[in-house]
Amino acid sequence: METILVAVLGTSPGILTETVWALATQSAAPVIPDRVCVITTQRGAAMARKELLCPSAVHEGRTVWDAMTVRLTALGFTTKNRLRFGGPSLRVFPNGEGTGHLEDIRGAGDNEVAADFILQEVRGLQGEDNRLIGSVAGGRKTMSTLLYAVFSLIGRPQDRLTHVLVNDPFESPGLEPRFYFPSDPVQIHRGRDRDGQVVAEARSDEARLELADIPFVRVRRLFLRDFHGLPGRFTSLVAQYNEEGAGSVSIVFDDRAGRAHIDGTEVNFGPRDHALFAFLVERARNGESPAPSAQDTAAALVDEHNRRWLARHPDIEAKYRDHSWVRCFDSSEVRGALGQIRRLLRDAGLREVCNRLLPPRGPVGWDPAKTIITIQSREL
Repeated sequence: METILVAVLGTSPGILTETVWALATQSAAPVIPDRVCVITTQRGAAMARKELLCPSAVHEGRTVWDAMTVRLTALGFTTKNRLRFGGPSLRVFPNGEGTGHLEDIRGAGDNEVAADFILQEVRGLQGEDNRLIGSVAGGRKTMSTLLYAVFSLIGRPQDRLTHVLVNDPFESPGLEPRFYFPSDPVQIHRGRDRDGQVVAEARSDEARLELADIPFVRVRRLFLRDFHGLPGRFTSLVAQYNEEGAGSVSIVFDDRAGRAHIDGTEVNFGPRDHALFAFLVERARNGESPAPSAQDTAAALVDEHNRRWLARHPDIEAKYRDHSWVRCFDSSEVRGALGQIRRLLRDAGLREVCNRLLPPRGPVGWDPAKTIITIQSREL
């Protein structure tokens, strides 16, 4: 089983090497990760490249990462084809506009972007034959908190969450040279005050690293049991399940173009799915309850809605798979259209919204009291 270390990191790259060292030397069962993935800001990525992946005179021309690997090998640990870490391993937060990356995480908008990105990255790393070890030791406290929350949401039984501590003065960013791991030959580290006077001095072999496993509640199985899938976007979960607006979904529907913005995410519909979605929007807008079944939905569609809907869309393609879905919009056709709409929502990262708006079983539609709907471009 492959082991992946996934860590949030700020501007102290030594946290990463300290974690790797502690996993090997402080765990009850020593662990050498096969590869390492870092989630960080643009500034943090630059610091990691500079300090961990560039040749260092302090380590005789090796990078800090290579020097640590050599040291672990000398201590008897198997490092061949392990500890893979490089450019692609640095996953940098995008900015909210999608035009670049976050230099730092400060405002509420940055935190929302970071939350969605961490959930996306961790979910993408999980595979059938691996386990994740998360590290919350680096980065801003919000990053650590979000990683903890993500592991609670989708963590599996084999996944771990850890924190690493080192004794004073080795955690000081002003230490010269900076501490990364207990090196050999031994290094002398000096801490200085603002006037440049040495106020602390320590040998690298005096460092004491402590690894703590952090307990977390795994609710992954509840998502799989109740919603038949894992959460898509962290911010969507917050919007749906917070205390004030639990269950509410915002739909901005453009009937002219056949698209909707659902909780801010654009979804485009094909003709048949457009007709059904417009019908569901109209029912909720009129304060009507969901239809009891697909058969009831089909009857209402054929009876009145399609005639009015087609009049507004005279150029629409009324065929689906070589037959006219307008004339035979039966329960089977409704189920097919619902399945396609669900796929569109899931593909757009709206899995939780999909499970609330269109659950796989039960009535068709949604409670108008819990759905905020705005119509654009053309009245239904």
